Parts: sequence; structure tokens; C-alpha cells
Amino acid sequence: MAGILRVHSVEGEDARELGHDFGMDELGEIDLFHAQDWMRAERIARRDALVRKQEDERKAFEEKQAAERATLLGEESWVHEEYTLQIARQIKDNGIDKTRKHMVPAYTFTRFGELPNELQLRIWSMAARSNKPRTHFLVEDADIPDGLPLYYPRSHDTSTILPEKDEETNDFPVLLHVCQASRMVVLKVYTPMPRVAPNHPDAMQYLNTLYDRFYIGGQDSWTDHQLLVDILIRLNSTRPLPKTVQDNMERLLKIRFLLVDFHVFAALPVKIWAEFEQLEKFTIVMYPYDETGEWENTPGYSPFPEFVNVTQRSKYGRRAEWILKSARESFEAVKRSDIPKWTIPQLDTVLRTIEDNDLAGNLEDSSDPNSDPEDEENDDSRWYQQAARLLVHDVPRTNIKQLKKVHHPSEFKTRESKPSSSLEYVGDSETEAGVLV
Repeated sequence: MAGILRVHSVEGEDARELGHDFGMDELGEIDLFHAQDWMRAERIARRDALVRKQEDERKAFEEKQAAERATLLGEESWVHEEYTLQIARQIKDNGIDKTRKHMVPAYTFTRFGELPNELQLRIWSMAARSNKPRTHFLVEDADIPDGLPLYYPRSHDTSTILPEKDEETNDFPVLLHVCQASRMVVLKVYTPMPRVAPNHPDAMQYLNTLYDRFYIGGQDSWTDHQLLVDILIRLNSTRPLPKTVQDNMERLLKIRFLLVDFHVFAALPVKIWAEFEQLEKFTIVMYPYDETGEWENTPGYSPFPEFVNVTQRSKYGRRAEWILKSARESFEAVKRSDIPKWTIPQLDTVLRTIEDNDLAGNLEDSSDPNSDPEDEENDDSRWYQQAARLLVHDVPRTNIKQLKKVHHPSEFKTRESKPSSSLEYVGDSETEAGVLV
């Protein structure tokens, strides 16, 4: 076997050929020559020199940027002082009222109350909607402690909100406290939600439920999401839930834009999502893995994920089409048979991003719309088989009964104090006629 030796210049000139048909022994000899220690040392030295050069250039660039920032901050400080002196002189010489009247451009508006009510309400509405849409995460503020009896009542209520990463926590919008009109408008946009706050179990935060997104996901099982457990129990119980649970659940059910992991959607009855009566958009979240069971237990898990749309005809685009088709069929079947007046929300899918570099590279490669799904390399049949098995939309009654005992047990049979080893609770059969779903 022979080959043509082709040499490329470092400067990028065309390849040069020696006009000789080299045999395998000759090519091997050339490889042996390149394997010498001194040549390897030269290669390492050249690469180290490049790294040092790039590091020096990076440091110089950062120093230049730091100097420019320092210069800008100094100029900003000087400008701030100049403007401060100007307004201070105006107030000293003319008083506040005259200063406000003659300052151009005006920095106050004192005749807002004279505007027509319709215009005032429009201004309050625009001010209430000025923040960009955010994504919030539903999490659990406590878990059932290990080692406690099966019927031990939980000490917390329903799910709480974990604000978006780097989000400034402002529990109460300022417009709530301006006047009655502004408060009335704000309460149409914001809803008080239970939020994560160490040592403050009753903490609330007003969140924009008009167009903010809320994500239920990142856990192995849907039972890790207390809100979903509470909704299922309420649908299958004649006993009312505890008042704090019910109140916070009603707040969370005002969500209009909901994101849910695929395995959560697949496991639960579709009726669960009809409980969100104001739901406008229901988005099913996919993970960029080859199997459906790979969740957050991977190097790429992030508690604050981002979500991206998928490319049509790509690997994840085809998955999205399959998921949406299944979801439409399930939603429409429930509407026909059980909830004819239900307005089915808009259905969508997104891909949850990951941090692991290797997996992120696979994600980028898989977005090629020209990839052939029949190729062995692009074979995704295993994922579809697993996903189809997950799509049960049903929770067995025995599991529902178990969830009731763990999360919302009945009262004691007697009010006498008893040791934990002999706790006796009234069972469902003694308090309820049966289940609703």
C-alpha cells in the first residue's frame, strides 16, 4: 500500500507534493522522525509560547478595560457633582416650587390628578407591566422528615416560588401603595405567591401572573412537586384541604404560562391542568438526553435552567412534534368526555439547556435540520419507546390513598394523646363516600 506525501505550509499556501509514491515503510519512517523527543519539545515550546502570548494579551486588554472604566467613573462622578450643584443653587435662590416650574426638562409632574380617569388608569397599567417577563421555579420549602410515622402530618403547606436567578426580590410593587387606582390596576397583573424565604414560612411575593412563566420540573418524580400532589388529592377527596394549603394553592392556580417536564406531564391525569382555570399556554419541557430517564442527576443540571426552542426536522424537533401530537390528543379527549367547557391552552414544547460541555456539543450537533432520522447515528427509536411507556396519564387509587395519608392525613380517632408508635387516624373509608376521579 502506498500514498502520496502532501505537505501544507504554515502560512496557508497550497499543499506541495514531492512527486513520489511513498510506501508504507517510508511513511512510517517519516512518522518515526516526527516522534523524536526534540521535535516534541519544540512543539510544546511553541504552544506554551502562544499560551503565554495570549495570556499577556488578555491581561493587557483587561487592564485597558479597567483603566477605561475608572476614567468613566471619574467623569460620571464629576458630572453628578456638577448637576447637584446646579439644582442646589436653583433651589437655594428660587425655592422648590419655582425651580420645578422652570426646570427644563421637567423632572416632576404635579398635575397627574387632573388627568381623565381613563388616562390615569392607562398610565398605571403601563407602569405595572414595565418589567420584562421572567421565569420562576416552583420548589418545596420542606420535606417529610425521614423516620417519621407514615401518618405524620406535614408541617408545611404547598409549593413555593424560587425567584429567577439574580432577580431582585421586591415583595411588594411600589404601585400597590400609591393610591387606590394604582393598587386596583396592580392587582390585575400581580398575584401574591408563597416564596422561598429561610425562617419565614409565610413569606409572600407579588409576581406578575399576567405574562411571567412558572416552571414545574427538575425532579425525578411528579410527587416531588407538592402543588401537584395537593391538586390530585383535592380532586379525589371529599374532605377540604387545610386552609393555608387551599389558599396558597388558589394563588398558584392563577398561573397563565406554565412549563412542565415531559415525565411529569406524562404521568398525571390531564384533568390536573384544567385546574389552572386561567392557563393560556402549557409548555412541555424536554431534556437533551438520549433516554427519558436522565434528569437532574447529570453534570449538566442547573437549578436555574434556560429554555430554547427546537429546530424543525432536527432530532429534538421531531421529538417535539411527537410530544405535541400526543398532548393534543390527550387534551381533546378529556375535553370531549369530561370537561366540555374547558378552553384548552396553547400547547408548546421547549428544550431545557444544560451546562455540561460534552452534552451541550451534542445538543448543537443535533439541531441539524438535514439529518436523516433513518441513519443509525441519528436513530432515536429508544427514546420514543421509553416516552410512549411513560404516557399513562393515570395515578392508581392505591397511590392516591397513600399520598393522602402522607400529606393530608385525617383526624385522630380520639383526641387522647398517644405515643407516636400507636397513632391511629380515621381512614378514607370512614370519612369519604369515595373518590371523584
